Amino acid sequence: MCKSILYGANTGTQAVTAGSPINFGGTVRRFGRDLNMSGGNVVAYGSGYYEVNANLTFVADTAGEVNVAVYKDGIMITGAKASVPGTAGIEYQITIPAVIRNKCCAESEITVIPDVNITLTNAAIVAKKVA
Repeated sequence: MCKSILYGANTGTQAVTAGSPINFGGTVRRFGRDLNMSGGNVVAYGSGYYEVNANLTFVADTAGEVNVAVYKDGIMITGAKASVPGTAGIEYQITIPAVIRNKCCAESEITVIPDVNITLTNAAIVAKKVA
């Protein structure tokens, strides 16, 4: 059983520029007080461990490898990255799992950022406090 859980989704088409966070829209479902959405990103409140799963459907704007990673307070989470070959005009679906840790009474912003321009057609995120 988790202490808090949040599900956010943005089913609208959005152009995301390289290095900019993906907008996960608003909260679809939420339980508990440890997670919230702010500006399309997830905010984790308080100390503990949080599990995050980002699911994206997108089209690469240009040819070349597309890397998308999960960040906590602007720092990439080790191993929380997905890559696809990035053929222009081809739709891709990726899922990126991550676990973050907040120390003490910290508040952390969780963002998902591509390294090239992409056009998203669906973005969903699930975050839960597990300990």
